[in-house]
Amino acid sequence: MCVALLFAFCVQSNAQYKRRGETLQTRGNKTAKPKKPDYTIAQFKGKWQEFERRNRADSSIVSFNDSIQLYFIDTIKVRTRTSIMTSLTMDGEAEIGNDNLLTVAADEYTVKSLKDGELVLDDGEKFIHRMRKLDTFWY
Repeated sequence: MCVALLFAFCVQSNAQYKRRGETLQTRGNKTAKPKKPDYTIAQFKGKWQEFERRNRADSSIVSFNDSIQLYFIDTIKVRTRTSIMTSLTMDGEAEIGNDNLLTVAADEYTVKSLKDGELVLDDGEKFIHRMRKLDTFWY
């Protein structure tokens, strides 16, 4: 019984793309020449919170209760967590690479747009995340 519960938990958990000491996996077309980033980390400075999540497959809005929070402290430091009070806070480095690939702590997103205090991120798997720049996070 315990083994079945452990297996069910492991199947439901979301793995990070990067673990300490490992290199990040990059997604996308490996044969195309990489495009230089359109953004700099300085443009992201501040607090960003997810307010909308869409399914990548059909662009339908998905309900969620674990709003992503990103706090770009300076040009290399970022703090990530979700709006659930018991969630794990992760501090790490922020980096923007070719093809607008944004690395925040242990997660990777493709930046789709950044304008007027709104940031659109593609997680490359299931969702498009729309975020707003805020003075204070809400829970």
